[in-house]
Amino acid sequence: MVNEAATALPEGQQGTATSRPPRKRKGWSRFFWGSLVILGGLFLFLPTGLGYLATSPEALAWISGQPAGRVQVGKAMLGWQSPILLRDVVYNDDKGRPLAQVDSVTTRRSFWDFLTKPKGGLQLTLDGLRLTVVVENPGAGEGGSIDLHHAVQSVQKQALPAIGPEMDLTITNGVIEFRTPEQEVIEVWKGWNATYQASLSGGGKQTIQATLPPSTELQTGELVLSLDRSISEGPARQETASLKVQGDRVSLRPAQPWLIHFLGPQQAFHQASGSIQALFERNPEAGWQLVSTVAVQDPSHAASKIDASVECRYAVAENQISLARFDASAPGAALQARGVISDVSGQQMVDLAGRVETPGSPLLDLLPEEIRREVEITGMKISEITLQGALAPKTPETPPLSGSLVLQWEQVAAYGMQSPAGALRVSLQNGRIVSTPMNVTVNGGRLLALPVLDMSVQPAVVRFQPGVMLENVTLTESVCRNWMKFVSPVLADATSAEGRFTLAMGEGVYVIGNPEQTQLQGTLTLFDGRVTPGPLAVQIFSHVGQLEQLVRKIGGGDLRDTTLLEIPQEDVNFVLARSRVFHDEFGVMIRNMRVATSGSVGLDQTLDLKVMMPIPDKWLENAGPILQALRGEAIELLVQGTLQNPQVDARPVAEFGKRIGAKAAGGLIEKLIERRLQRGK
Repeated sequence: MVNEAATALPEGQQGTATSRPPRKRKGWSRFFWGSLVILGGLFLFLPTGLGYLATSPEALAWISGQPAGRVQVGKAMLGWQSPILLRDVVYNDDKGRPLAQVDSVTTRRSFWDFLTKPKGGLQLTLDGLRLTVVVENPGAGEGGSIDLHHAVQSVQKQALPAIGPEMDLTITNGVIEFRTPEQEVIEVWKGWNATYQASLSGGGKQTIQATLPPSTELQTGELVLSLDRSISEGPARQETASLKVQGDRVSLRPAQPWLIHFLGPQQAFHQASGSIQALFERNPEAGWQLVSTVAVQDPSHAASKIDASVECRYAVAENQISLARFDASAPGAALQARGVISDVSGQQMVDLAGRVETPGSPLLDLLPEEIRREVEITGMKISEITLQGALAPKTPETPPLSGSLVLQWEQVAAYGMQSPAGALRVSLQNGRIVSTPMNVTVNGGRLLALPVLDMSVQPAVVRFQPGVMLENVTLTESVCRNWMKFVSPVLADATSAEGRFTLAMGEGVYVIGNPEQTQLQGTLTLFDGRVTPGPLAVQIFSHVGQLEQLVRKIGGGDLRDTTLLEIPQEDVNFVLARSRVFHDEFGVMIRNMRVATSGSVGLDQTLDLKVMMPIPDKWLENAGPILQALRGEAIELLVQGTLQNPQVDARPVAEFGKRIGAKAAGGLIEKLIERRLQRGK
């Protein structure tokens, strides 16, 4: 039937009925054009699809290599011939807190350009970049011991971000937000602009330029920063970085926790103006070198400028840090230091020397209050300074780190004594301050030695070594009113004094703030002394006058107006223990009588004394046989009370008077009986 139908067709239509292959070619054409349309659609809308994909957290994690959620993109817009635009980009830390946010990121090249020229470099414009800086509080351990070797090796081996890829970055309308660890806002810096360029030519180069404009709100000026970094070609890979910073009234509020930690709560630095320049060079095989200069000042104080410059080098082969230059100056102060630190990987031997020109008065704040209130210094300054010894000693024979300086003054008043222009070499080692006098005069005499202030223990102690401390020093009423009244209480509160004395100390320890644990001993030698009486001496004078009147039958009068305490030469041994100063037989001459005291004076100025008053032979030169019997007899008085209000028990003087009266009466009766017997004959 098929053949019949075909035969029945008109002759002109028979070819059409049998042409099946042309219809098959038309199906393939439709497939081709359909596929072409689909591919064209995909090609046309590919940027849009990629734009949607770019906002997916999983896709962003795959593209950036960061964990999901670390990078977020609010909206992405891509076009073949238009720049790529990303909006609301956020970079979070590992706790999900935003570290950086960008309003928009725009490429300067089209999407098509990126595909056809993948090596053309990345050119971006970031508008509205907001950075969050968390200002950590310095911990209690900050500022402790430093591992110098670890620090040096960190600088030597620390890997900085690699240079690349080729990039040209522009940042506009940037914001830096400083926050506390609790996310409280400290301060916000707005409107900063920056450029970043990276090039792989010549080994690699990076350049950063940033500017923070003046702020009326913060009352700050302009801040400009530039950083250039380069790496040389070849196996040596020499690395060089140059930094320049110029600022006018830059806010220091974000740095306050650290300023307070290192400078104390009294520091008043809130703004700074000035410049910083630094050049750092590093060779992985040879070492590194740093050259830097700093000039800053507090804009609210014209005379607050600080200038500093440093040049130091670390050599791997020598295992040594060389400080070629460290110079710093401020109003009224200057420092220069040079030296080396050798054996950095081992014992770290320090050998630094320099000169300091600065007021030394802040050093007084390091002394305990008990010592500080007794010392007044005028025109104190520091000059020479040295640091020597091992930072990390490995053997007992290795000297530990110690420092010394020369402390000079124009006038010192301490413990009732005066010292004109002089100097001490002060050394610090293991918490002990050792002071060595450098030809120091005190009250016309000499200061030969000082005790060691040991602040390595608590409470701090003053350690005395055997030897003469003060030699041939002039005796003054100030000395008598200060420390000497405890050793020689009869000299307490003298209204005038003259003479000389020498003080020698034995080995002992004075515990600051805890005299109960103190144990000291020494010898005070006085000679050629003439002293007007104080409260205790006045009472002794009155009793001496009574005794002289009883023995010599002459009017004693008021000895305070006519008599001085005379001290030809006396050696007084003393001991400080249990908060009391004990002494043994300190003698003074009063009207030819040697009056000697023994006992103790408390640091609270209480008295527990014995006063020995032997009848002098001079008083008995013209005495009769009855009074001659008094030769060698001594009257002993007991003294209690305080140095300001001594209480003398005068009963022995009265009893002595009764004995003289009894002897005189007995002698008179004997004479009367003798005369009557003679008359009877």
